Amino acid sequence: MHSGSCFVKLLAFVLAAAISKVAADDLSIYTDNNVNTGWENWSWSSTIDFAATDLIAGSSGSSISVTSEQFAALSLHYNAAPIKGFEGLQFDIAGDQPDISISIESVADGVISPSMALSSISQSITSDSFTTVLINFNDLPGNGGTLADQNWDRISFQAGNNGATYHVDNMLFVESIVISPEFLSAEPLGSNVVAVTTKGDVDFSTVRVKLNGNTVRITGKTSYSPVDTPAQSITYLTLASSLRPGKLVITADGGKSFDYTLSNALSGSINKSVKSPINPHIYGVNFPVSADYIQHLGITISRWGGNAVTAYNPFDGFTNAGADWYFENRGSTDGTAEDWLAWVQGAGSDALLTVPALDWVSKDSTSYSYPVSIYGEQADTDPFNSDAGNGLFPNGSAVAPPDPTTVYTGWNTSLAQTWLKGLANKPLMVAIDNEIEIASSTHRDMHPDPMSYDEELDRVVRFATTAKEAIPDILVVAPSTCCWWFYWTTTVGWDDTTAHNNTDFLPWFLGQMKAVEATTGKRLLDYLDIHYYFAADTSANDDAAKAKRLRMTRSWWDESYVDESWVGQDPIQNHQPEADRVELIPRFKSLIDTIYPGTKLSISEWNSQADNDITGGLVTAESLGIFGRYGIDAATYWATPGEKAPAGLAYWLYRGYGTYFGDQTAQVKLYNPDPDTWSIFAGSDNNKLTLVIINKKPDQALSFNLSNVPTGSYFMRHFGGAAGVAKWQTTITLTTNKFIVVPSYTAVFLKQQNTVVSSLLIRICVAFFTRTVFQPDEYFQSLEPAFHLVFGYGHLTWEWISETPIRSIIYPALNVPVYWFLKASGLAYAGAFGDILLILLPKILHGCFAALTDIWLCELARVTLGNDYVSTAHFLSMSSLFHALALSRSLSNSLETSLSTVAFAYYPWDASSKLSPQVLYNRQRLWKTLIFSALACLIRPTNAVIWVFLYLRLAWSLRRFPRILGKMLSDASLVAFTALGSMFILDSLYYSRPLFTPYNFLKTNLSSVSLFYGSSPWHYYLTQAIPILCTTALPFALHGIITTFRQPKHSSAALGNMLNVILWSISIYSFAGHKEWRFIHPLLPLLHIFAAKSLIDMSPKAQSHVKAKVKTMNARATALIPPLRRSHLTFLLLSLPASIYVILFYCSGPISVLSYLRSLPVNVTLVDGKQQPQSVGFLMPCHSTPGQAYLHRPTWEVWSLGCEPPLQ
Repeated sequence: MHSGSCFVKLLAFVLAAAISKVAADDLSIYTDNNVNTGWENWSWSSTIDFAATDLIAGSSGSSISVTSEQFAALSLHYNAAPIKGFEGLQFDIAGDQPDISISIESVADGVISPSMALSSISQSITSDSFTTVLINFNDLPGNGGTLADQNWDRISFQAGNNGATYHVDNMLFVESIVISPEFLSAEPLGSNVVAVTTKGDVDFSTVRVKLNGNTVRITGKTSYSPVDTPAQSITYLTLASSLRPGKLVITADGGKSFDYTLSNALSGSINKSVKSPINPHIYGVNFPVSADYIQHLGITISRWGGNAVTAYNPFDGFTNAGADWYFENRGSTDGTAEDWLAWVQGAGSDALLTVPALDWVSKDSTSYSYPVSIYGEQADTDPFNSDAGNGLFPNGSAVAPPDPTTVYTGWNTSLAQTWLKGLANKPLMVAIDNEIEIASSTHRDMHPDPMSYDEELDRVVRFATTAKEAIPDILVVAPSTCCWWFYWTTTVGWDDTTAHNNTDFLPWFLGQMKAVEATTGKRLLDYLDIHYYFAADTSANDDAAKAKRLRMTRSWWDESYVDESWVGQDPIQNHQPEADRVELIPRFKSLIDTIYPGTKLSISEWNSQADNDITGGLVTAESLGIFGRYGIDAATYWATPGEKAPAGLAYWLYRGYGTYFGDQTAQVKLYNPDPDTWSIFAGSDNNKLTLVIINKKPDQALSFNLSNVPTGSYFMRHFGGAAGVAKWQTTITLTTNKFIVVPSYTAVFLKQQNTVVSSLLIRICVAFFTRTVFQPDEYFQSLEPAFHLVFGYGHLTWEWISETPIRSIIYPALNVPVYWFLKASGLAYAGAFGDILLILLPKILHGCFAALTDIWLCELARVTLGNDYVSTAHFLSMSSLFHALALSRSLSNSLETSLSTVAFAYYPWDASSKLSPQVLYNRQRLWKTLIFSALACLIRPTNAVIWVFLYLRLAWSLRRFPRILGKMLSDASLVAFTALGSMFILDSLYYSRPLFTPYNFLKTNLSSVSLFYGSSPWHYYLTQAIPILCTTALPFALHGIITTFRQPKHSSAALGNMLNVILWSISIYSFAGHKEWRFIHPLLPLLHIFAAKSLIDMSPKAQSHVKAKVKTMNARATALIPPLRRSHLTFLLLSLPASIYVILFYCSGPISVLSYLRSLPVNVTLVDGKQQPQSVGFLMPCHSTPGQAYLHRPTWEVWSLGCEPPLQ
C-alpha cells in the first residue's frame, strides 16, 4: 500500500465562463475595507489584512491580503439569515496560483460541501493582477455536481500543504447565472449516432452532418443530463444512415466544426456459447464512502483494510496508521467495525474485514509514539500537532523504538475470538492483517524486527484458526502481501529464502497452508490474497506516461509483455521463471493449481495510478474486464475512487445503478489485436449480450466490425472522449455490427435490450386472440364511430347523437386510417377475408398501443428505482391479469393508460425544492411529459385529475426559481392551448358546428346522468378496484408502499410523489357516484413500481448481500423471469390461468354469435320472389354485443335493446 495513494487529486477543468448578472438580490461578502454586515472572521493560523491597498481589483478601494500557514484558512461566517437560493459564488483573486481550496459549510447542520480546488477552476491566477472566478453551484468544479440545498453560513479558503499567499476582493454570492449557449463537442458513436455536448439553450436545428461530402439527415434527438451532474448535458443525434469509413464533418451554430477521419473497421467476433463465470466480487473497493456510493457504482464487496487497521482496537474504536500518519492514535474515522459492517451490508455489499494479527492495538485516541518533546527534532512532524514526529531524525536515521505500552495495549487470538464471536453483523471474509511482511517499516514502533517466513506463517495460522472457530463458515484471505518484491522474499532478506530451501515466499506459504490442512483436517486459507500496484513510473502524467499507463494493464495477463519498470532488473531476488514479466493472474493461478488446488485468488489492493485522469479510468475499466475474463475471485480497489472520477466511472460502467455487465464472459476473438490501444470484453446478463469496448488512443476514433453482435436496441453507457468525464447513457439502435465507432480515450458499455420486441409480440398476441367482451365502450366509443365515419353506416349511441354530444372524435379517429385503407384498397369487400381484416387490423393497432405501457414502465422503473428493478416491473406488467383483460382492447382507458405511462416515464418524480433547477427542469423530458399527458387528457378528459396534481407539485418545487418556473408554465400553457384548440377544431368539423366536447362531458357526468348506469360507495376504489387491478401483485404493492413510508424522506422522494398522486387521484375519483375499475387503470403502472420495489428488495439477490456465499450470488435469473423468490414468483404466476380465461372464455358468447352471423349468406329472405335484407335483433343487455364494426353487413337491418339515460 502506498501512503500517498489515499489522497485524491481533484480533476482540473476551466469553467468556460458564463455571463453572470449581479442582481440586487446578490449577497455581498466583501467589497472594501472590511467584510459586510453579518459576516464574522473565523479564520485560523493566517495573517489577514482586510484593508490591504497594495493590490486592488479596480481603480480604488482595498482587498483582503491573506497569508495562510499549512492547511490554515481565510474563513468567514454569516450570523444573519441562512444563505439559500443562490446560484454561485464570485470573487476576484490574485496570487502565484495559490494552493487553496474553497468550501462552503453549514455550521448549524454540520454539513460541508465538497472541497473545490482553485486549480480545478483556473490555472492562470497571477500575482500582479486579479482574475474573476465564478463557482457555479449547479456545476461544481472538480466533479460537476450540485451544491446541496442547506442553510449555508460559512465560507473557507483553505491552504494546502505548503500554505498560501494571495489577495481576494469583491466576494459575493450570486443570485443567478446566465449560461451562454455553446456547442462544446460532437463525436461519432455506435453505428449511427453523433453525441453532442452543449451548455446553455443551443439551437440544434443548426447542426449539420456530412459524411464523405454528402449530407446525412438527422432523424432523432435524445438529450440526457446525469442525475449527479445535472449541469452537464449530452444530446444523441440519430442519423438516417449508418456511419462508414471516410471524412465526417459536424457543424453547428457559431461556426463550430468537428471533423473526424473514420478508419476501416477492426475485425473480431463474439461467441456467447464459449463462456466462463464471472465472480461478482471482482467489483470491490476499500472503504466505500456511503450506501449511495455502493448502490450507484454497484460495489459488490467492501474491504475494511489498510495500514490503519493493523492497530485497530475493536473494543474501543481506536486505531493507528503507523508510518502513514506519524504513529498517532486516533478514533476510527469510519466508526466501529460493527457499525461499518451493518451499513455496508445493508447497502447491498458483502464485507471483507481485516483482523489485526500483531501483538498490539491502540489503547486510546490521543497517544503517539515519537513525541518531539521526548526524542528531539525529527525529519517531519504532524502539521496539526507539532509534537508528533515521524520517528526519523533529520539525518534520516531511525529513532529507537519506544515502549509499546505508551501507545498500545496487548492483542492476542483470545481477544480476536471474543470480538469476532460478538459481531452482530458477520462479514463474508476476513483478512489476516495487512502487509505485515513490512511491519518493521510501517509499524516499527510496535514491531521493529523484520518479519520472517516462519513468523508470518505462524501469525496467519493462529489467527485464521481463531477466525474459523469464531465464525465457522467465514472465508479467510491471506497473507495480503504488499507488492512484487515481497511476493518472493521477506524483509529478513535472501538468507531467509535460502533457509527455506530457496523457495520463494508465496509458493512456500501455499505449500505450508496445504500441509496445515493435511494435519488439522481443516482448510484455513480460502483465498491467496495479494496487493498489486503497477510498478511502471507514470508520475509525469505527460503523453508518454499516459501511454505507458495504458500499456501496463498487460502485466495482469500477457506472457509476452516485459514490464516497463524495475521488475526483473538486477538484483532479481526470486526464483520465478521469466522474472521480467509479471503476467500476474496466469502466474498465480498456475502456482495455486500446482501447489494448493482449490484456493481462490484475490487482490485486495490495486489501483490505476491516476484515479482522476481519463487514462486512470480506462485502466480501471480494462482491469475490471480482465478480472472477469481471467477468473479473479475477488478484488478491491485502493482506496475509494471518487464516484464521479474516471476510476469510479469504470465501476459504474460495469455495475452502476443495477445495470450489470453480467455473470458470464463471452469469447472475444480479435483478428488483429492491439492491447496497447484497444480492448473488447463481452459477457451476458440474463442471456442479454453485453460489451465493453475501450479505445486507448488519445486522438483517433476507432471502428469495429464485430460478427455475431445482433443489431437492434442496446442500452449504452460511456465516459471520456470529447464528451468528457460524466455518467453518459442512452438507448441506441445498432443498425449494423460491421461499423461500430468508439471515440478516442473512451470506454463504452453496450447491453442488448429486448423489452420492446417482447412487449409488442405479447400485446399483439393478446389482442389477436381476445375473443371476449369486457365493456361496451370498447366498441361503441371507439370502433363503431370510426367505422361509421368511413363506411357511412353503423350504430351511434346517445353520446354521439344527442343535442350536446359528450364524445370527442379524436380517439375513434385513430382507427380511421385502418378502415380507410381497407375501404380504399377494396380489401374490406373481399368476403370473409375482408371481414377478418376489418376485425384483426384494429386489434393489432391497439395491441401496439398497449405495448407502450410495458415499454415505458421499464423506463419509469429505471429512472425512479434503478435498472435492477426494470425486469421485475416489466414482468409485473406483462403478467398482470387486468392488463390481460383490458389493456389490448380498444377502450379509451387503455390508451389513456399507455399515454400516461409514457408521460410518467419523463416526469421528474424526485421533484423537490431542495433539488437544483437543472434536475427539476429538463426541458426536453418535460416537453415529452407535457405532450403525452395532453394526449391522455384528450383521450379521457378525466385524466387531468392526475396531471393537475403533478404539475402543481412541480411548480411548487420550482417556486424558488421564478425564471425557470415561468418557462415551465409557458411550455405547459402552449401545449394545453394547442391540444384543446386541436380538439375544438376536429370536433367542430366532425359535428359540423362549434363544439367543445370536454365541457359537455364534464357537465353531463357531474349531473345525475352518470348515476343512471349505477353508483358505488365511496370506498369502491380502495376495497374493490385496486385489488382487482393489482390481483396477485397487491401484497407486494402494499409492501412497497409501506417500506416507502419507512425510508428517509430524501431517499424516497420519487416514490413519495408517486404515492401522493395515487392517493389524490383515488380521492377525487371517489367523489363521483358512478365508478368503474377501468377509470383508475392509469394508476396501475405506478402500483407496479411499488410492487417491483418490494419484490426486488425481498429477492434472494438482495438478501444474498447479507447471508449468501459466492455460489448464491452467481445464481441468476433466466432471460424472461426476474430473480425473485420462488414463492413470490409462483404467487404472481397464479394470474396466468385467469388471464387465459378472460382472453378466451369469459363472456365470449357475443363474439361467437357475430362469427356465426358473418358466416350466413348476406341475403336470404324472399318476398314476392325477391331477396330482402336480413334483419337481426339482439335481445341482450344494452350494447353488450359489438355492432357493424364486427359485422360489416350494410344491407342488414340491425337492432338491439337500448338504454339511453334521461337526458332531460
